Amino acid sequence: FVGHAEVLHWPELPLEARAGGVYRRTGAAVSAPGAERAPARPATLPPVPVPAPARPAPSAGRGERSSLRAPALLKSKGAPARGDLELVVINVGEMHASDRPVEIKTLLGSCVAACLYDPVTRIGGMNHFLLPDSSDHGGDPARFGVHAMEMLINALMKLGADRRRLEGKLFGGGNVLGAVARRPTVGERNSAFAREFLAREGIPIRGERLLSDCGTDVRFWPHEGRVFIRDIATTLLDLSREKVAPALPAGGDVELF
Repeated sequence: FVGHAEVLHWPELPLEARAGGVYRRTGAAVSAPGAERAPARPATLPPVPVPAPARPAPSAGRGERSSLRAPALLKSKGAPARGDLELVVINVGEMHASDRPVEIKTLLGSCVAACLYDPVTRIGGMNHFLLPDSSDHGGDPARFGVHAMEMLINALMKLGADRRRLEGKLFGGGNVLGAVARRPTVGERNSAFAREFLAREGIPIRGERLLSDCGTDVRFWPHEGRVFIRDIATTLLDLSREKVAPALPAGGDVELF
């Protein structure tokens, strides 16, 4: 045995030190030169198990999509690597449309983000609106769903998207006030508006995650039509623009749409 004595935990084996930090059993016969450096393993020692190397999980292909609004959604340990894509962050009342590979990101509480894309031209974009309409509130029209949806559709068409081919995915509309929220909640109103608007315009909904009880981190790859979302604690959100109080922390599952 070669090493320090404090790592030899076999008190039932009487050992004696030899030169050069080598130990051997007391009274053990040495049959040939060099045997002290490679003695036989004592029969009382159990074999050391060698764990098998873990196999990496198979990755989904670029063209795969998860099922729509199903209880069991495609799970992932993290967002897919975006590589060298430009990152565009939008806030309340903003939208971004692109005809080239890009990643669009936003954080949602009771607000809703609509992701629209043309799967043929690979043109898409995302908006982020505060309320369905501005009938009871003033301010920037882009903060309200009626204007935000039209602005996004017009921007996509200017880039070359065909309105007849547009597909949509909806996210947000969370109830971040919990049980104290008045019904219908802001998130419920936003969600109902977004669904009704797309139905009225003949834009099919290919995926959605609405009416949760937490905040949502949304990342959209418009050139692929893919969306990565993650539930986050609303205490980590800046909800001052949405005029609501933070709720309790939520889980950290991630999902692909």
